[in-house]
Amino acid sequence: MNALEQWPWVQRGGASHRDYKKRGKVDEFVNNFRRRLSDMTTTGKRVLITGASSGIGLSLVEQLANAGHEVTITVRDAEKASFTREFLAEKQ
Repeated sequence: MNALEQWPWVQRGGASHRDYKKRGKVDEFVNNFRRRLSDMTTTGKRVLITGASSGIGLSLVEQLANAGHEVTITVRDAEKASFTREFLAEKQ
């Protein structure tokens, strides 16, 4: 099982992933996602990420912050918010 297949929304059968999986193109899906993320070449954008305490949200926060964007995160649990803040501080 690759990293993409371990994401919870994929395990629940995310619509776009389902189409790729049927065709056996999971790697193509991952590459398209990475390419679109890397296409965000401008810096200084303000970005809001919901569900930023784990998984895809946390990964996006890390990558966008490293690319120079101002990132605002939302989480439902204060404890997870503290973890996310500490995790991101360690990465910088």
